[in-house]
Amino acid sequence: MSLENPDYYSIGSFFLTLAIIFIAGKKISSLFVRFKQPEVLGELIAGVILGFDSDNADTFQKTLDGMQASALLSGDPSLLIALPGTPLYRRMKLSGRLRNAKDALGGIKYHSNIRFLMPRKTIIKVFKTFVTKFNEGGCY
Repeated sequence: MSLENPDYYSIGSFFLTLAIIFIAGKKISSLFVRFKQPEVLGELIAGVILGFDSDNADTFQKTLDGMQASALLSGDPSLLIALPGTPLYRRMKLSGRLRNAKDALGGIKYHSNIRFLMPRKTIIKVFKTFVTKFNEGGCY
């Protein structure tokens, strides 16, 4: 799966992969119980990154719907950040879409150093709606 190429990534494939990891973890956990060892499976937390070039306003709701369908207990929504030294960082810098946002690199949670293709007001609105619904349990 490639997160930067929508042709090789889909929300469905993400949740399928997550389900496979969860099922494998449950099977391994049951083996530990069988042999009277401490269980090792903990809580799964999905890291949800939004703001890819292929994202639109509907992507945010589809992600919430996917999280509801998978019955995840919790998640960690974030906006896409271009980390120095990565291909995304180089691409954003070359295209003039890299913002000087020092807070985006581990400072303030909901900042990004990327100028998104989606209009700024739109991405702020849909992301705030996503976080509000997510925190209210609106996706469950």
